[in-house]
Amino acid sequence: MANCNTEILDAYRGWYYTILGAGGDLNEWKEGYQKMLDEQGIGTIEKWVEFTGEQVNRVFNMCGDDRFKPDLTILAFPLTGLNTGRLAMLKLALEDRWFTDVIDNSESAEIPVEDYAVAHNKKMECAE
Repeated sequence: MANCNTEILDAYRGWYYTILGAGGDLNEWKEGYQKMLDEQGIGTIEKWVEFTGEQVNRVFNMCGDDRFKPDLTILAFPLTGLNTGRLAMLKLALEDRWFTDVIDNSESAEIPVEDYAVAHNKKMECAE
């Protein structure tokens, strides 16, 4: 199982496309998004990462009103190999966000140092 902290930091540093609050069968979400990307000529998603609000709260030391609900499901994918101009338009239409914006717009978030050592000292498991 992957080190969730590293995946969350990768999502932050890599401007991953982010879906907040996915519910039900996550494979249906993934297949549905890939179908939309195919239809729009955006490309193929390289990989998906999933994590919870609780995990994000811990990695970024979120507090107060900025905290995510612990059971919030977050799906994200990197922009590698995708037509980012078209993806940005789809993101606006669907009201999704870049993971970096989600964190940067939180007043209480503590952005980790560039060194991944912080994440490796507080290992958590990602959702599968």
